Amino acid sequence: MIKLKELRKEIDTIDEELLKLVSRRLRISKEIGKFKRKYAQGIKDNRREKEVKVHWISSSQKYNLPVRLTEQILTQLLTFSRISQVQASKHRNVTIFGYGSMSKSIASLLSFAGHNVVLTGINLKEAMKVASEINVRALYIKDALDLSEYLILAIPPTAVNSKTVLQVLKSSSRKLVMDIFSSKEKAFLTMEKLSIKYGFTYVSTHPLFGPIYLPIGERIVIIPSSTGVKVVNEVKKFWLESGLIPIVSSLEDHEKAMAIVQVLVHFYLVGLLRSINVSKKKLNINTCKFATYNFVEVSKILERTRSNIKVIFEIQKYNKYSKSERALGLNELLKLKKELDKQ
Repeated sequence: MIKLKELRKEIDTIDEELLKLVSRRLRISKEIGKFKRKYAQGIKDNRREKEVKVHWISSSQKYNLPVRLTEQILTQLLTFSRISQVQASKHRNVTIFGYGSMSKSIASLLSFAGHNVVLTGINLKEAMKVASEINVRALYIKDALDLSEYLILAIPPTAVNSKTVLQVLKSSSRKLVMDIFSSKEKAFLTMEKLSIKYGFTYVSTHPLFGPIYLPIGERIVIIPSSTGVKVVNEVKKFWLESGLIPIVSSLEDHEKAMAIVQVLVHFYLVGLLRSINVSKKKLNINTCKFATYNFVEVSKILERTRSNIKVIFEIQKYNKYSKSERALGLNELLKLKKELDKQ
């Protein structure tokens, strides 16, 4: 028993040293964050993270540590290192109109970066509920707009022409207005016309991530309208210092890219989801105990697909390349079927 106590005491001492070193690492990461802000660099540096990972794996082998343990520790360290680097040099007053899952994700990020974030919407109770979960304020629409410099629309693109949203935009003269629509073209052109009519500055954005808490290191597309060209650098800096990687794009390039990375991919995923369900019933088999690693991983993606089906169909409806991409996708599947049937 004496030996066991001594060994545990030694572990306690080692744990204390580990915590001190982790604390020191995060303090240094915070200093690196200041350097990145000064030189307008993104929080996430893939090249550097790859170098660190290679070094860790090499060292784990030298010290006879399980690679999986090393990878899990490093993943958490890199995540919190990025978090420690986020701090906006100028804190903005931001109103987010909408209280869905993406609104929550964006609000959590901006609040963490130091911005004054307020949620609002038609249903104040719903806005208050979401706001309380991420420790930001919720206010009536008029009060929220009175406080804001930036207005972010976290609503479906089909809601742009609603009476309430039109009134919100009419009251946003001289403000910077952004949206986070996945489907752009039709809503973008409408918003651009409204920005000219009502005197606000409009820049469209598209977060390239789902509803996750503190999406630090993720990318966001910036699409300036004719009224927003003058503030592109300001918007880039805003998102960069809030922890995202901004990508400036034209509307046309964005729509073409989304036709592949969203429309085509979602077409296959929804088709696969439906096919698996039909096949399970047809063959009368439970796949759970037979699942391979790849099937398990794909099933996770399919579950996210299932839970996001409304947005997926919205994108399929409004991207102008949707029909041609679906036709292309189906054609390639048929060609693959013929190729495999010949074997």
